[in-house]
Formats: sequence, C-alpha cells, structure tokens
Amino acid sequence: MLPWFDVVEILTDDYCAVLRSCAVGGLIGGIVFDALHLHCARKSECDRIYTFNVRDFRAIAPKELEDKITAP
Repeated sequence: MLPWFDVVEILTDDYCAVLRSCAVGGLIGGIVFDALHLHCARKSECDRIYTFNVRDFRAIAPKELEDKITAP
C-alpha cells in the first residue's frame, strides 16, 4: 500500500446517492466519476484532492472541498 493514500470503501447507498444527485443535476459522462471521487474525498476527510481536471472538480465540489482541489 502507498503510505500517503487510503482505500475508501464506497457502499451501495453511497453510490446510489451520488448517481441520484448527478441525475438530478443533469450530470452525465465522465463527470459522474469525478462526483464519486469527491464523495470518497469527503467521506475520508482528505486534506488535498489532486487532479488534472481542477476546473470540473471545483464546479461540482461541495463548498468544504473547493479549496482542497489542486493540480499535482
């Protein structure tokens, strides 16, 4: 295992809630995976979220995660 990473379990209820939220928000395609990643980040109370897709992640991130999103 990598020392700076944790595996986050996503339960069926979590997955369904994210999919429902995306459907209500009209989100389709790859951004659904971004939403799942953000859900796991919130669930694990991460300190930082690294992505090459900062703009899209910030667009759908809850307020408490926006400042944690950055490029590597």
